[in-house]
Amino acid sequence: MVHRFFQIPTSLIFPERRFCAAIHQHHSFLIIHSIPNSSFLIANDPAFLVLLLTVIVPIINTSFIHLCYNAPIIQSIPQPTITLAEELLWNWIKNRFSIRQHITLVLTLLTVLIVLLIGVCVAVVREQSRTRLTSAADSYLSLLTRTLENQLVIQESYITSQVLNSEELHRLGFGEGHTQAYLDSYKLHTGFSSAMAAGNDVTALYLYSEPNSILMSEYATAQAGRPTETQIQKTNLEETLRSMVDAKTLNDERWTPYVVSGQQYWVRAVHYYGAWLISVVNLDRQCSQATDGMLAFAQPDGVLLAGTRPEEGKLSHYISLTAETEGLVLEYYVPSTDMDLDNAMNLALAVGITAVLAAICFVIWYLRSNVVHPLDALVDAMRRISAGDLSVRADWNPVNLELQQVKEAFNVMLNEIETLKI
Repeated sequence: MVHRFFQIPTSLIFPERRFCAAIHQHHSFLIIHSIPNSSFLIANDPAFLVLLLTVIVPIINTSFIHLCYNAPIIQSIPQPTITLAEELLWNWIKNRFSIRQHITLVLTLLTVLIVLLIGVCVAVVREQSRTRLTSAADSYLSLLTRTLENQLVIQESYITSQVLNSEELHRLGFGEGHTQAYLDSYKLHTGFSSAMAAGNDVTALYLYSEPNSILMSEYATAQAGRPTETQIQKTNLEETLRSMVDAKTLNDERWTPYVVSGQQYWVRAVHYYGAWLISVVNLDRQCSQATDGMLAFAQPDGVLLAGTRPEEGKLSHYISLTAETEGLVLEYYVPSTDMDLDNAMNLALAVGITAVLAAICFVIWYLRSNVVHPLDALVDAMRRISAGDLSVRADWNPVNLELQQVKEAFNVMLNEIETLKI
């Protein structure tokens, strides 16, 4: 639809100038066709239109401008707003730009471009940093998952093979004499240390003979690379496992989560009649030892077992990675930016913008002092001459060669005019 028709004053018409261009970008289009008596400007991108009206129109002199708005964004703007914007734009472009306006426009565009360039550079560096962090976090989580999976498999294989092949465990399951039960328990317990050494993520390994009420345990030690459970926690674990076996509530089919004294454990139990072998992993301790991020364990349905997750409103500030092993979902959250790098980037951005603004201010001051003011003085002198005062002379002291030549030529011209008039 044709929205508004403008006519440019004839003082801007230069019949000898011809210009024809067509620019297409996405759904926006511009057509400028300038001939001595007619010209058309068609656009549906408001930002692009402003650039054209402020830069191209003062350069190409046209007799008529035809504006057509077809974009949905333009059609959604209230009519009074569009009318006001058109009037402001027209009042701006219908007069010639002064040097000040051109300088201001050019420096403003230059400032915007430089700031955008700095911003793009910072964004690229941050994205590269995020990519590196994601890669490092993925490697850490993959290593942690493989290590934990291997050790869980080792533990399950060990206790399963003992149930299937150990004569000592079979005798403990039937309760053949108290003395023999102790001997068998001791012999089985001697193999626990090697099984624990093969799996440093495992917290404890238990042997419990229900008929003889014998319980033996082996805990991870600091020498094995893991901190030990406190004595109170060990006692609570043993009492809880004993009571669960006696109550027939201990799951003997798969790894199962249990909470003991506020600590979350991942437990695998197998048995041969009344003899039980139980492997235990403290998930809370695993989470507390995660580096450079937050580690959490959850069930496949999303129920959190151990660790912490970021707050709901801050989840976007973290890189979130997940992995699954043995029915256990590992969630790893790493801050999406390196704080030191982020602070350095913010400082670089602030320094860069400050430097650009300082340079722009210096350029504006220099141009106003050495270009605009001398030209203003020249215009003032010409106005006085037009009023009949031929005694006027250009008396400023320009610092650049071009204005010095203008000054000398102007004064020579006045001297010759004054001589001819006399």
